[in-house]
Amino acid sequence: MTVTYVPSEKATPRPRFRPAVIMHGGAGNIERSRIPPELYEKYRASLLKYLRSTLALLNGEQGESGDGNDGSPGSALDAAVHAVSLMEDDEIFNCGRGSVFTTTGTHEMEASVMVCSLLPESQGSADVKRAQVKRGAGVMMIKNVRHPVQLAREVLLRDGEDDAGKHGGSMHSHLCGPYVEALAKEWGLEFKPDEWFFTQKRWDEHIRGLGKGATIDHDGAPESIQEINKYLSQGTVGCVCLDQWGNIAAATSTGGLTNKLPGRIGDTPTLGAGFWAESWDAPDSSSRRALGMSGTGNGDSFVRVAAAHSAASLVKLGTKVSLADAVTAIAGPGGELQRSAGPRWGKTGEGSGGIIGIEAEVPSNAEDGQNEGLLKGKVVFDFNGGGMIRAWTEEDADGVLRERMMVFRDEYYN
Repeated sequence: MTVTYVPSEKATPRPRFRPAVIMHGGAGNIERSRIPPELYEKYRASLLKYLRSTLALLNGEQGESGDGNDGSPGSALDAAVHAVSLMEDDEIFNCGRGSVFTTTGTHEMEASVMVCSLLPESQGSADVKRAQVKRGAGVMMIKNVRHPVQLAREVLLRDGEDDAGKHGGSMHSHLCGPYVEALAKEWGLEFKPDEWFFTQKRWDEHIRGLGKGATIDHDGAPESIQEINKYLSQGTVGCVCLDQWGNIAAATSTGGLTNKLPGRIGDTPTLGAGFWAESWDAPDSSSRRALGMSGTGNGDSFVRVAAAHSAASLVKLGTKVSLADAVTAIAGPGGELQRSAGPRWGKTGEGSGGIIGIEAEVPSNAEDGQNEGLLKGKVVFDFNGGGMIRAWTEEDADGVLRERMMVFRDEYYN
């Protein structure tokens, strides 16, 4: 699996932040009994591989598989899209190649990207500066584009300013269906036939959901009960990155809900529902703050409570509210998402999910390059169901950056 990284304009400003990454697979009613060790190890191996590759890109280092990095540090936008592109090619995740089927047996994929910067000039990337014109974009009902997240990136960057509206440039934040796919062809994005997106496990899942009995494979042999009961990632994938110049980007992608109605739009491409990124000056002008988030879970519930934007508003409008507290208030146990399900909680899947994010802050009086050492962002997450598949980097007590991967609140192996 190879995803080519095309770097943005080379950066020259002095680094001010230590890059950080967090990504998620799915979230919801995940039980240990449904993730046997061999399946857990697949999730772990994939996520840690993509985590390393993304962090290497941010640092301008060569990743494990090369990844096309030319040695120039990548921006948060480059890195978040890179990470999600990798997951879109990995069929264990519900996005891209591993997407679930609609009731009619088709794929309708969704993706989004959003950016913000702690520094007004968006140092380190011409693309990040340009992306802040729209701030965020989502694409919907995508069928054959290999990497929907890369299409969302193109929609974000093509605002029509330089080409007078030609070549699909516009200020539209949401585009869907055949029209945006036609733009994808014009813009040179890679397409794949329907067969590329077909996976047997997703098809079996689709058939079971339609109430047609035993699972089916091409040889006519039903799966074992053990295979049927294994967890299949239902949730959106996403990544939030902080680059060395203080830019934050969130990228998100999904196949949606198994057997969703054709034409259904979820939270993944909807601004403020399943993703958000924003920066602002503190009310007392003492600092500038920024955050980015990506959500996974029951998308209809995320839309109803405008989950990501609601969490951001708690931080922005509250008094000394951290992003960690805000994410817990929305997506943690007993939070707004869970309450939105009312008596249906635990019965229909409504309200279940989780949110990942990064927040960072820079003092208003800090001049470029004058701070001692690198500033650091804070990685956060919370969820209200059995688990959330996630991987991130965090600093230990000795100041060493460590990789972490977890599904449940406790380690998988105790």
